[in-house]
Amino acid sequence: MNPISLSLFSRFGKNILIRSKMREFFQEIESAKTEEVVLDFSNIEFISRSCADEYLSLKSSSSKVLKEKNVSYSVSEMIKEVRKSRENFFQVRVKGSQKPALCYN
Repeated sequence: MNPISLSLFSRFGKNILIRSKMREFFQEIESAKTEEVVLDFSNIEFISRSCADEYLSLKSSSSKVLKEKNVSYSVSEMIKEVRKSRENFFQVRVKGSQKPALCYN
């Protein structure tokens, strides 16, 4: 099946600010009837640090092959910075807890 292209601008406007909206967007991606989705970042000027983090988390767990196009320098830099900061985190299991705690190295 051919890939589909989704415009982030049509869903978020020029600024991506709210994590829950990113989760809703990824629900749409996961429901697409294709294996490959092209994410078009045209006209996106800003992504908040929390949304960049959410984007990377959802992207890494997506069942789809995701490709990005038209990513602005500022958005690209924020995603790179968040990706870099995530490399410094590690998980610790707390005795008696089901969830791991994130610690910064």
